[in-house]
Amino acid sequence: GAAIGIGNNGGELQDGVPYTPNGGTGKITWHKDTNTLEFDNFVLETDEDVTIATIGDATLILIGDNCIVSKGNSILISNHYGSLTIKGGGSLTLDSADSAIIEDGGSLNIEGVNITLNSSEGSEAAGLILADTNMDVDQNQMSKNAINITNSTIGGERMQILSYGGIYLNGNS
Repeated sequence: GAAIGIGNNGGELQDGVPYTPNGGTGKITWHKDTNTLEFDNFVLETDEDVTIATIGDATLILIGDNCIVSKGNSILISNHYGSLTIKGGGSLTLDSADSAIIEDGGSLNIEGVNITLNSSEGSEAAGLILADTNMDVDQNQMSKNAINITNSTIGGERMQILSYGGIYLNGNS
């Protein structure tokens, strides 16, 4: 499944039904058969926390320019129990007064997109985080999963990349 939370609002996304929250433009559509979440020129500015969650091997497709701004709280795009691929040729900007994080429990594959993650001064962080729940960090294990970034542009204010596995870069700026 896939879900979006904006403060205390939001919930499960319905298969094939475009979703635009109050105050937003563009749309997010979840396709159950391919476990794909499609961002189509999705723009949202809010004071609330924003959480977008997927489960299993999932794909985010970026069409056009997509931007989520949280003026008071954090933004989290999170995938559990699988790998996450972000592609589609578009862009995604997460701009947060607190933290702006894309987190994945498997491999994180970023292909041909532009991602900007901003967090403001004194806040937690912005970044790509690969957090493999199947390994024991205390035993100094390296994850078999990795962050793979190809033909993409990744950047932002106080942006970091954290991986307990490999980080592989190819043809990026």
